[in-house]
Amino acid sequence: MSKDSYIALREGGTAEIKEKGSRFLGIVTPAANRAEAEAILAAHRKQYYDATHVCYAWRVGVSAGPNREERFSDDGEPSGTAGGPILAAIDRTNAVNLVVAVVRWYGGTKLGTGGLFRAYGESAALALEECAFETRVVRASVHVRFAYPHASTIDRAAQEFDAVRAESDYGEDVAIHFRVPASRAEAFRAVLFDRTSGQASFDE
Repeated sequence: MSKDSYIALREGGTAEIKEKGSRFLGIVTPAANRAEAEAILAAHRKQYYDATHVCYAWRVGVSAGPNREERFSDDGEPSGTAGGPILAAIDRTNAVNLVVAVVRWYGGTKLGTGGLFRAYGESAALALEECAFETRVVRASVHVRFAYPHASTIDRAAQEFDAVRAESDYGEDVAIHFRVPASRAEAFRAVLFDRTSGQASFDE
């Protein structure tokens, strides 16, 4: 996968297992940012008010770095037995912008740390298997303005750089807003400038 692409959740999923009387419900939901993730978890806690635990992991941000955030919680279960295995299940999908919660209703029999680790991990993994994922491209904006005789030159360069037209304006000259893979935006501008002999101009 290129550095301009990422795997995102197109459709969420759920899965349920039972272990020695305890019920585990895995729920996967898309979330674009931290605020959405926290709102989803608050809604789960309200809906499943009778549950013993609502454990979770979430990851948002389309690329590694400052904009990538992730959190996980054992919600009162022994440390490392719930949030960690849920996050590990997310890791195996390579997906971002999603919340995976596992809701547990205690059934009266203790599972031990190993049993909890397996139950939470399995619930999360099965719920993720029910989801639909898609590859998306991180794109940057390039606004270019040029004279009509350069239209075919611009179109050919756009095809080479996988640049998608977002808006077009045809007046005395042509103004097009392209969406281009982020890592290629500067090179795209340079090529347009060069192939129009410096006559292409760029708006912010």
